[in-house]
Amino acid sequence: MTGKKVWGLKCVFALAMTGAFISCVHAQHPPLYSQYMFNTLPLNPAYTGSRDVLSVSALARMQWVGFAGAPNTQTFSLHTPAKDPRNNFGIVAINDKLGVTWHTGVFGSYAFRFSISEKARLAFGLQGGVSMYQDRWSRLSLTDSNDPNFIADSPMFIIPRAGFGIYLDHEKYYIGGSAPQLLRYQNPALSMYNTNSMLYNHTFLSAGTVFRLNPDIKFRPSCMVRILKNSPVQYDINGTFIFREILWIGGSYRSMAAVVGMVELQVNPQFRIGYSFDHATTVMSRYNSGSHELFLRYEFGYTVRAMSPRYF
Repeated sequence: MTGKKVWGLKCVFALAMTGAFISCVHAQHPPLYSQYMFNTLPLNPAYTGSRDVLSVSALARMQWVGFAGAPNTQTFSLHTPAKDPRNNFGIVAINDKLGVTWHTGVFGSYAFRFSISEKARLAFGLQGGVSMYQDRWSRLSLTDSNDPNFIADSPMFIIPRAGFGIYLDHEKYYIGGSAPQLLRYQNPALSMYNTNSMLYNHTFLSAGTVFRLNPDIKFRPSCMVRILKNSPVQYDINGTFIFREILWIGGSYRSMAAVVGMVELQVNPQFRIGYSFDHATTVMSRYNSGSHELFLRYEFGYTVRAMSPRYF
């Protein structure tokens, strides 16, 4: 069998595996990121170590500014390959606030990565950790300050988390799929109120590529599909122009939600900074002044390699 045929079969196998597990999971409402193409590790554990250096990222998102109780999210991630580059390790911390509900999560990730051609690699990733939920009722402004249901905060609930991902990266494209929360629970912060609210699995499917327009400009389209139980399938479509490997300017369309503008600056081979602004395309635009997102990444021990410069 020729090398091209082997490569083709491996691609088909990777896509089939992605589709198989994507079709088997459902969804909850996880934190939302406009710069998902740079903040990948919180969404897909198979991304762990794919930068081939020790990579540290931080993101802060303020959604629907001016709207009381709007989501507010911060993430921190760190990942690196081990001495054996097939083994990769990472950690993710998330702090997410929606209304009076606070969620803090800490997860470890592992990815096994191997080459399937000279310029392509396939990784399978696992994620495990804990999520802590609490409803902080005491922060509400109440008409009846003696209402017994809202005098004190709810207990802190701690639940285990486990997830899985697959990630195929090539010099010119990537394909990924993940289910970061495979375990299903009744929402612990609401269980005391005899509700049927559940924490469901959620699923992400992503892909992107890059085209060279001329020696100084490249175009990088990408997309992200979110499958959320009891919600319509949502997708982001992004297009970014890359000028001399330094300045990235682009925009996204999020179905039934928003249009996004973003700018990224690769200050040097180690340091990157990015900003995005969302403008809602729904009735929500009447009640907020948009959403802001700031992203920072620093990479230690940068080395030039076959898959550099990195676009994914």
